[in-house]
Amino acid sequence: MQSRNLAWLSAFLVLACLAILAARAQEVRSKDADKALQRGKELFASGDLEKALEKLDEAIKLDPKLAAARVARAFVENVMKKYDAANADAAEARRLDPKNQEYHLTGVWYGTYVYPGGGVASVRFRLTLVQDGKKISANVREQNTFWESNPNVPRDVPFLYAICDGEYDPATKQLRFTKTYDGASGASHSVEYSGTLSDDGTQFDGDWSIGGAGGGSFRLQKARPGQRTDPESTN
Repeated sequence: MQSRNLAWLSAFLVLACLAILAARAQEVRSKDADKALQRGKELFASGDLEKALEKLDEAIKLDPKLAAARVARAFVENVMKKYDAANADAAEARRLDPKNQEYHLTGVWYGTYVYPGGGVASVRFRLTLVQDGKKISANVREQNTFWESNPNVPRDVPFLYAICDGEYDPATKQLRFTKTYDGASGASHSVEYSGTLSDDGTQFDGDWSIGGAGGGSFRLQKARPGQRTDPESTN
């Protein structure tokens, strides 16, 4: 009986030591991941997108549960026009840390912008937003209606794509961003947006303008869980 107890005690001590070593190894990996994340942000701020992406890849490999690294990588991917990758990182950040107020706007929003006077049809779009505190980044896919007035935009291109950069003030619930078409479909101009978040946190209403000279209104509604709506849909 005594030998059996000693065997159990030895096994317990071995497992305890292994658990301590694993915890220490994870702590080291987490610290290294934080360092890689900060370095990735610095490289992004300096404009070195490729190296920033490498560092953020490293951070996520070291700590796959680090939501902040997913958010930072989505910012880089938006600028690099890696829209699908940015959308995936945004979704994963929300899954990993759904209650974090630094990221609570992150996700898919469906919107409509309206021209003044009602003479031109409104345009539907999908916006995948990434929030990091007060900073926001987003990518947009919208119906191509520009071909009617812009000869540089081909008629047979169904969608236009744009990148957004801006800020959100949680104290006033004000969202401001600049949407710049990426030029891939012939459109490359910028549009300024300014809106206010509803009390329930699911809708923005505001105005848009081009160069401060004329514009219209817009509305963004946060996607419900499981909702999938393309810009051309009327749902």
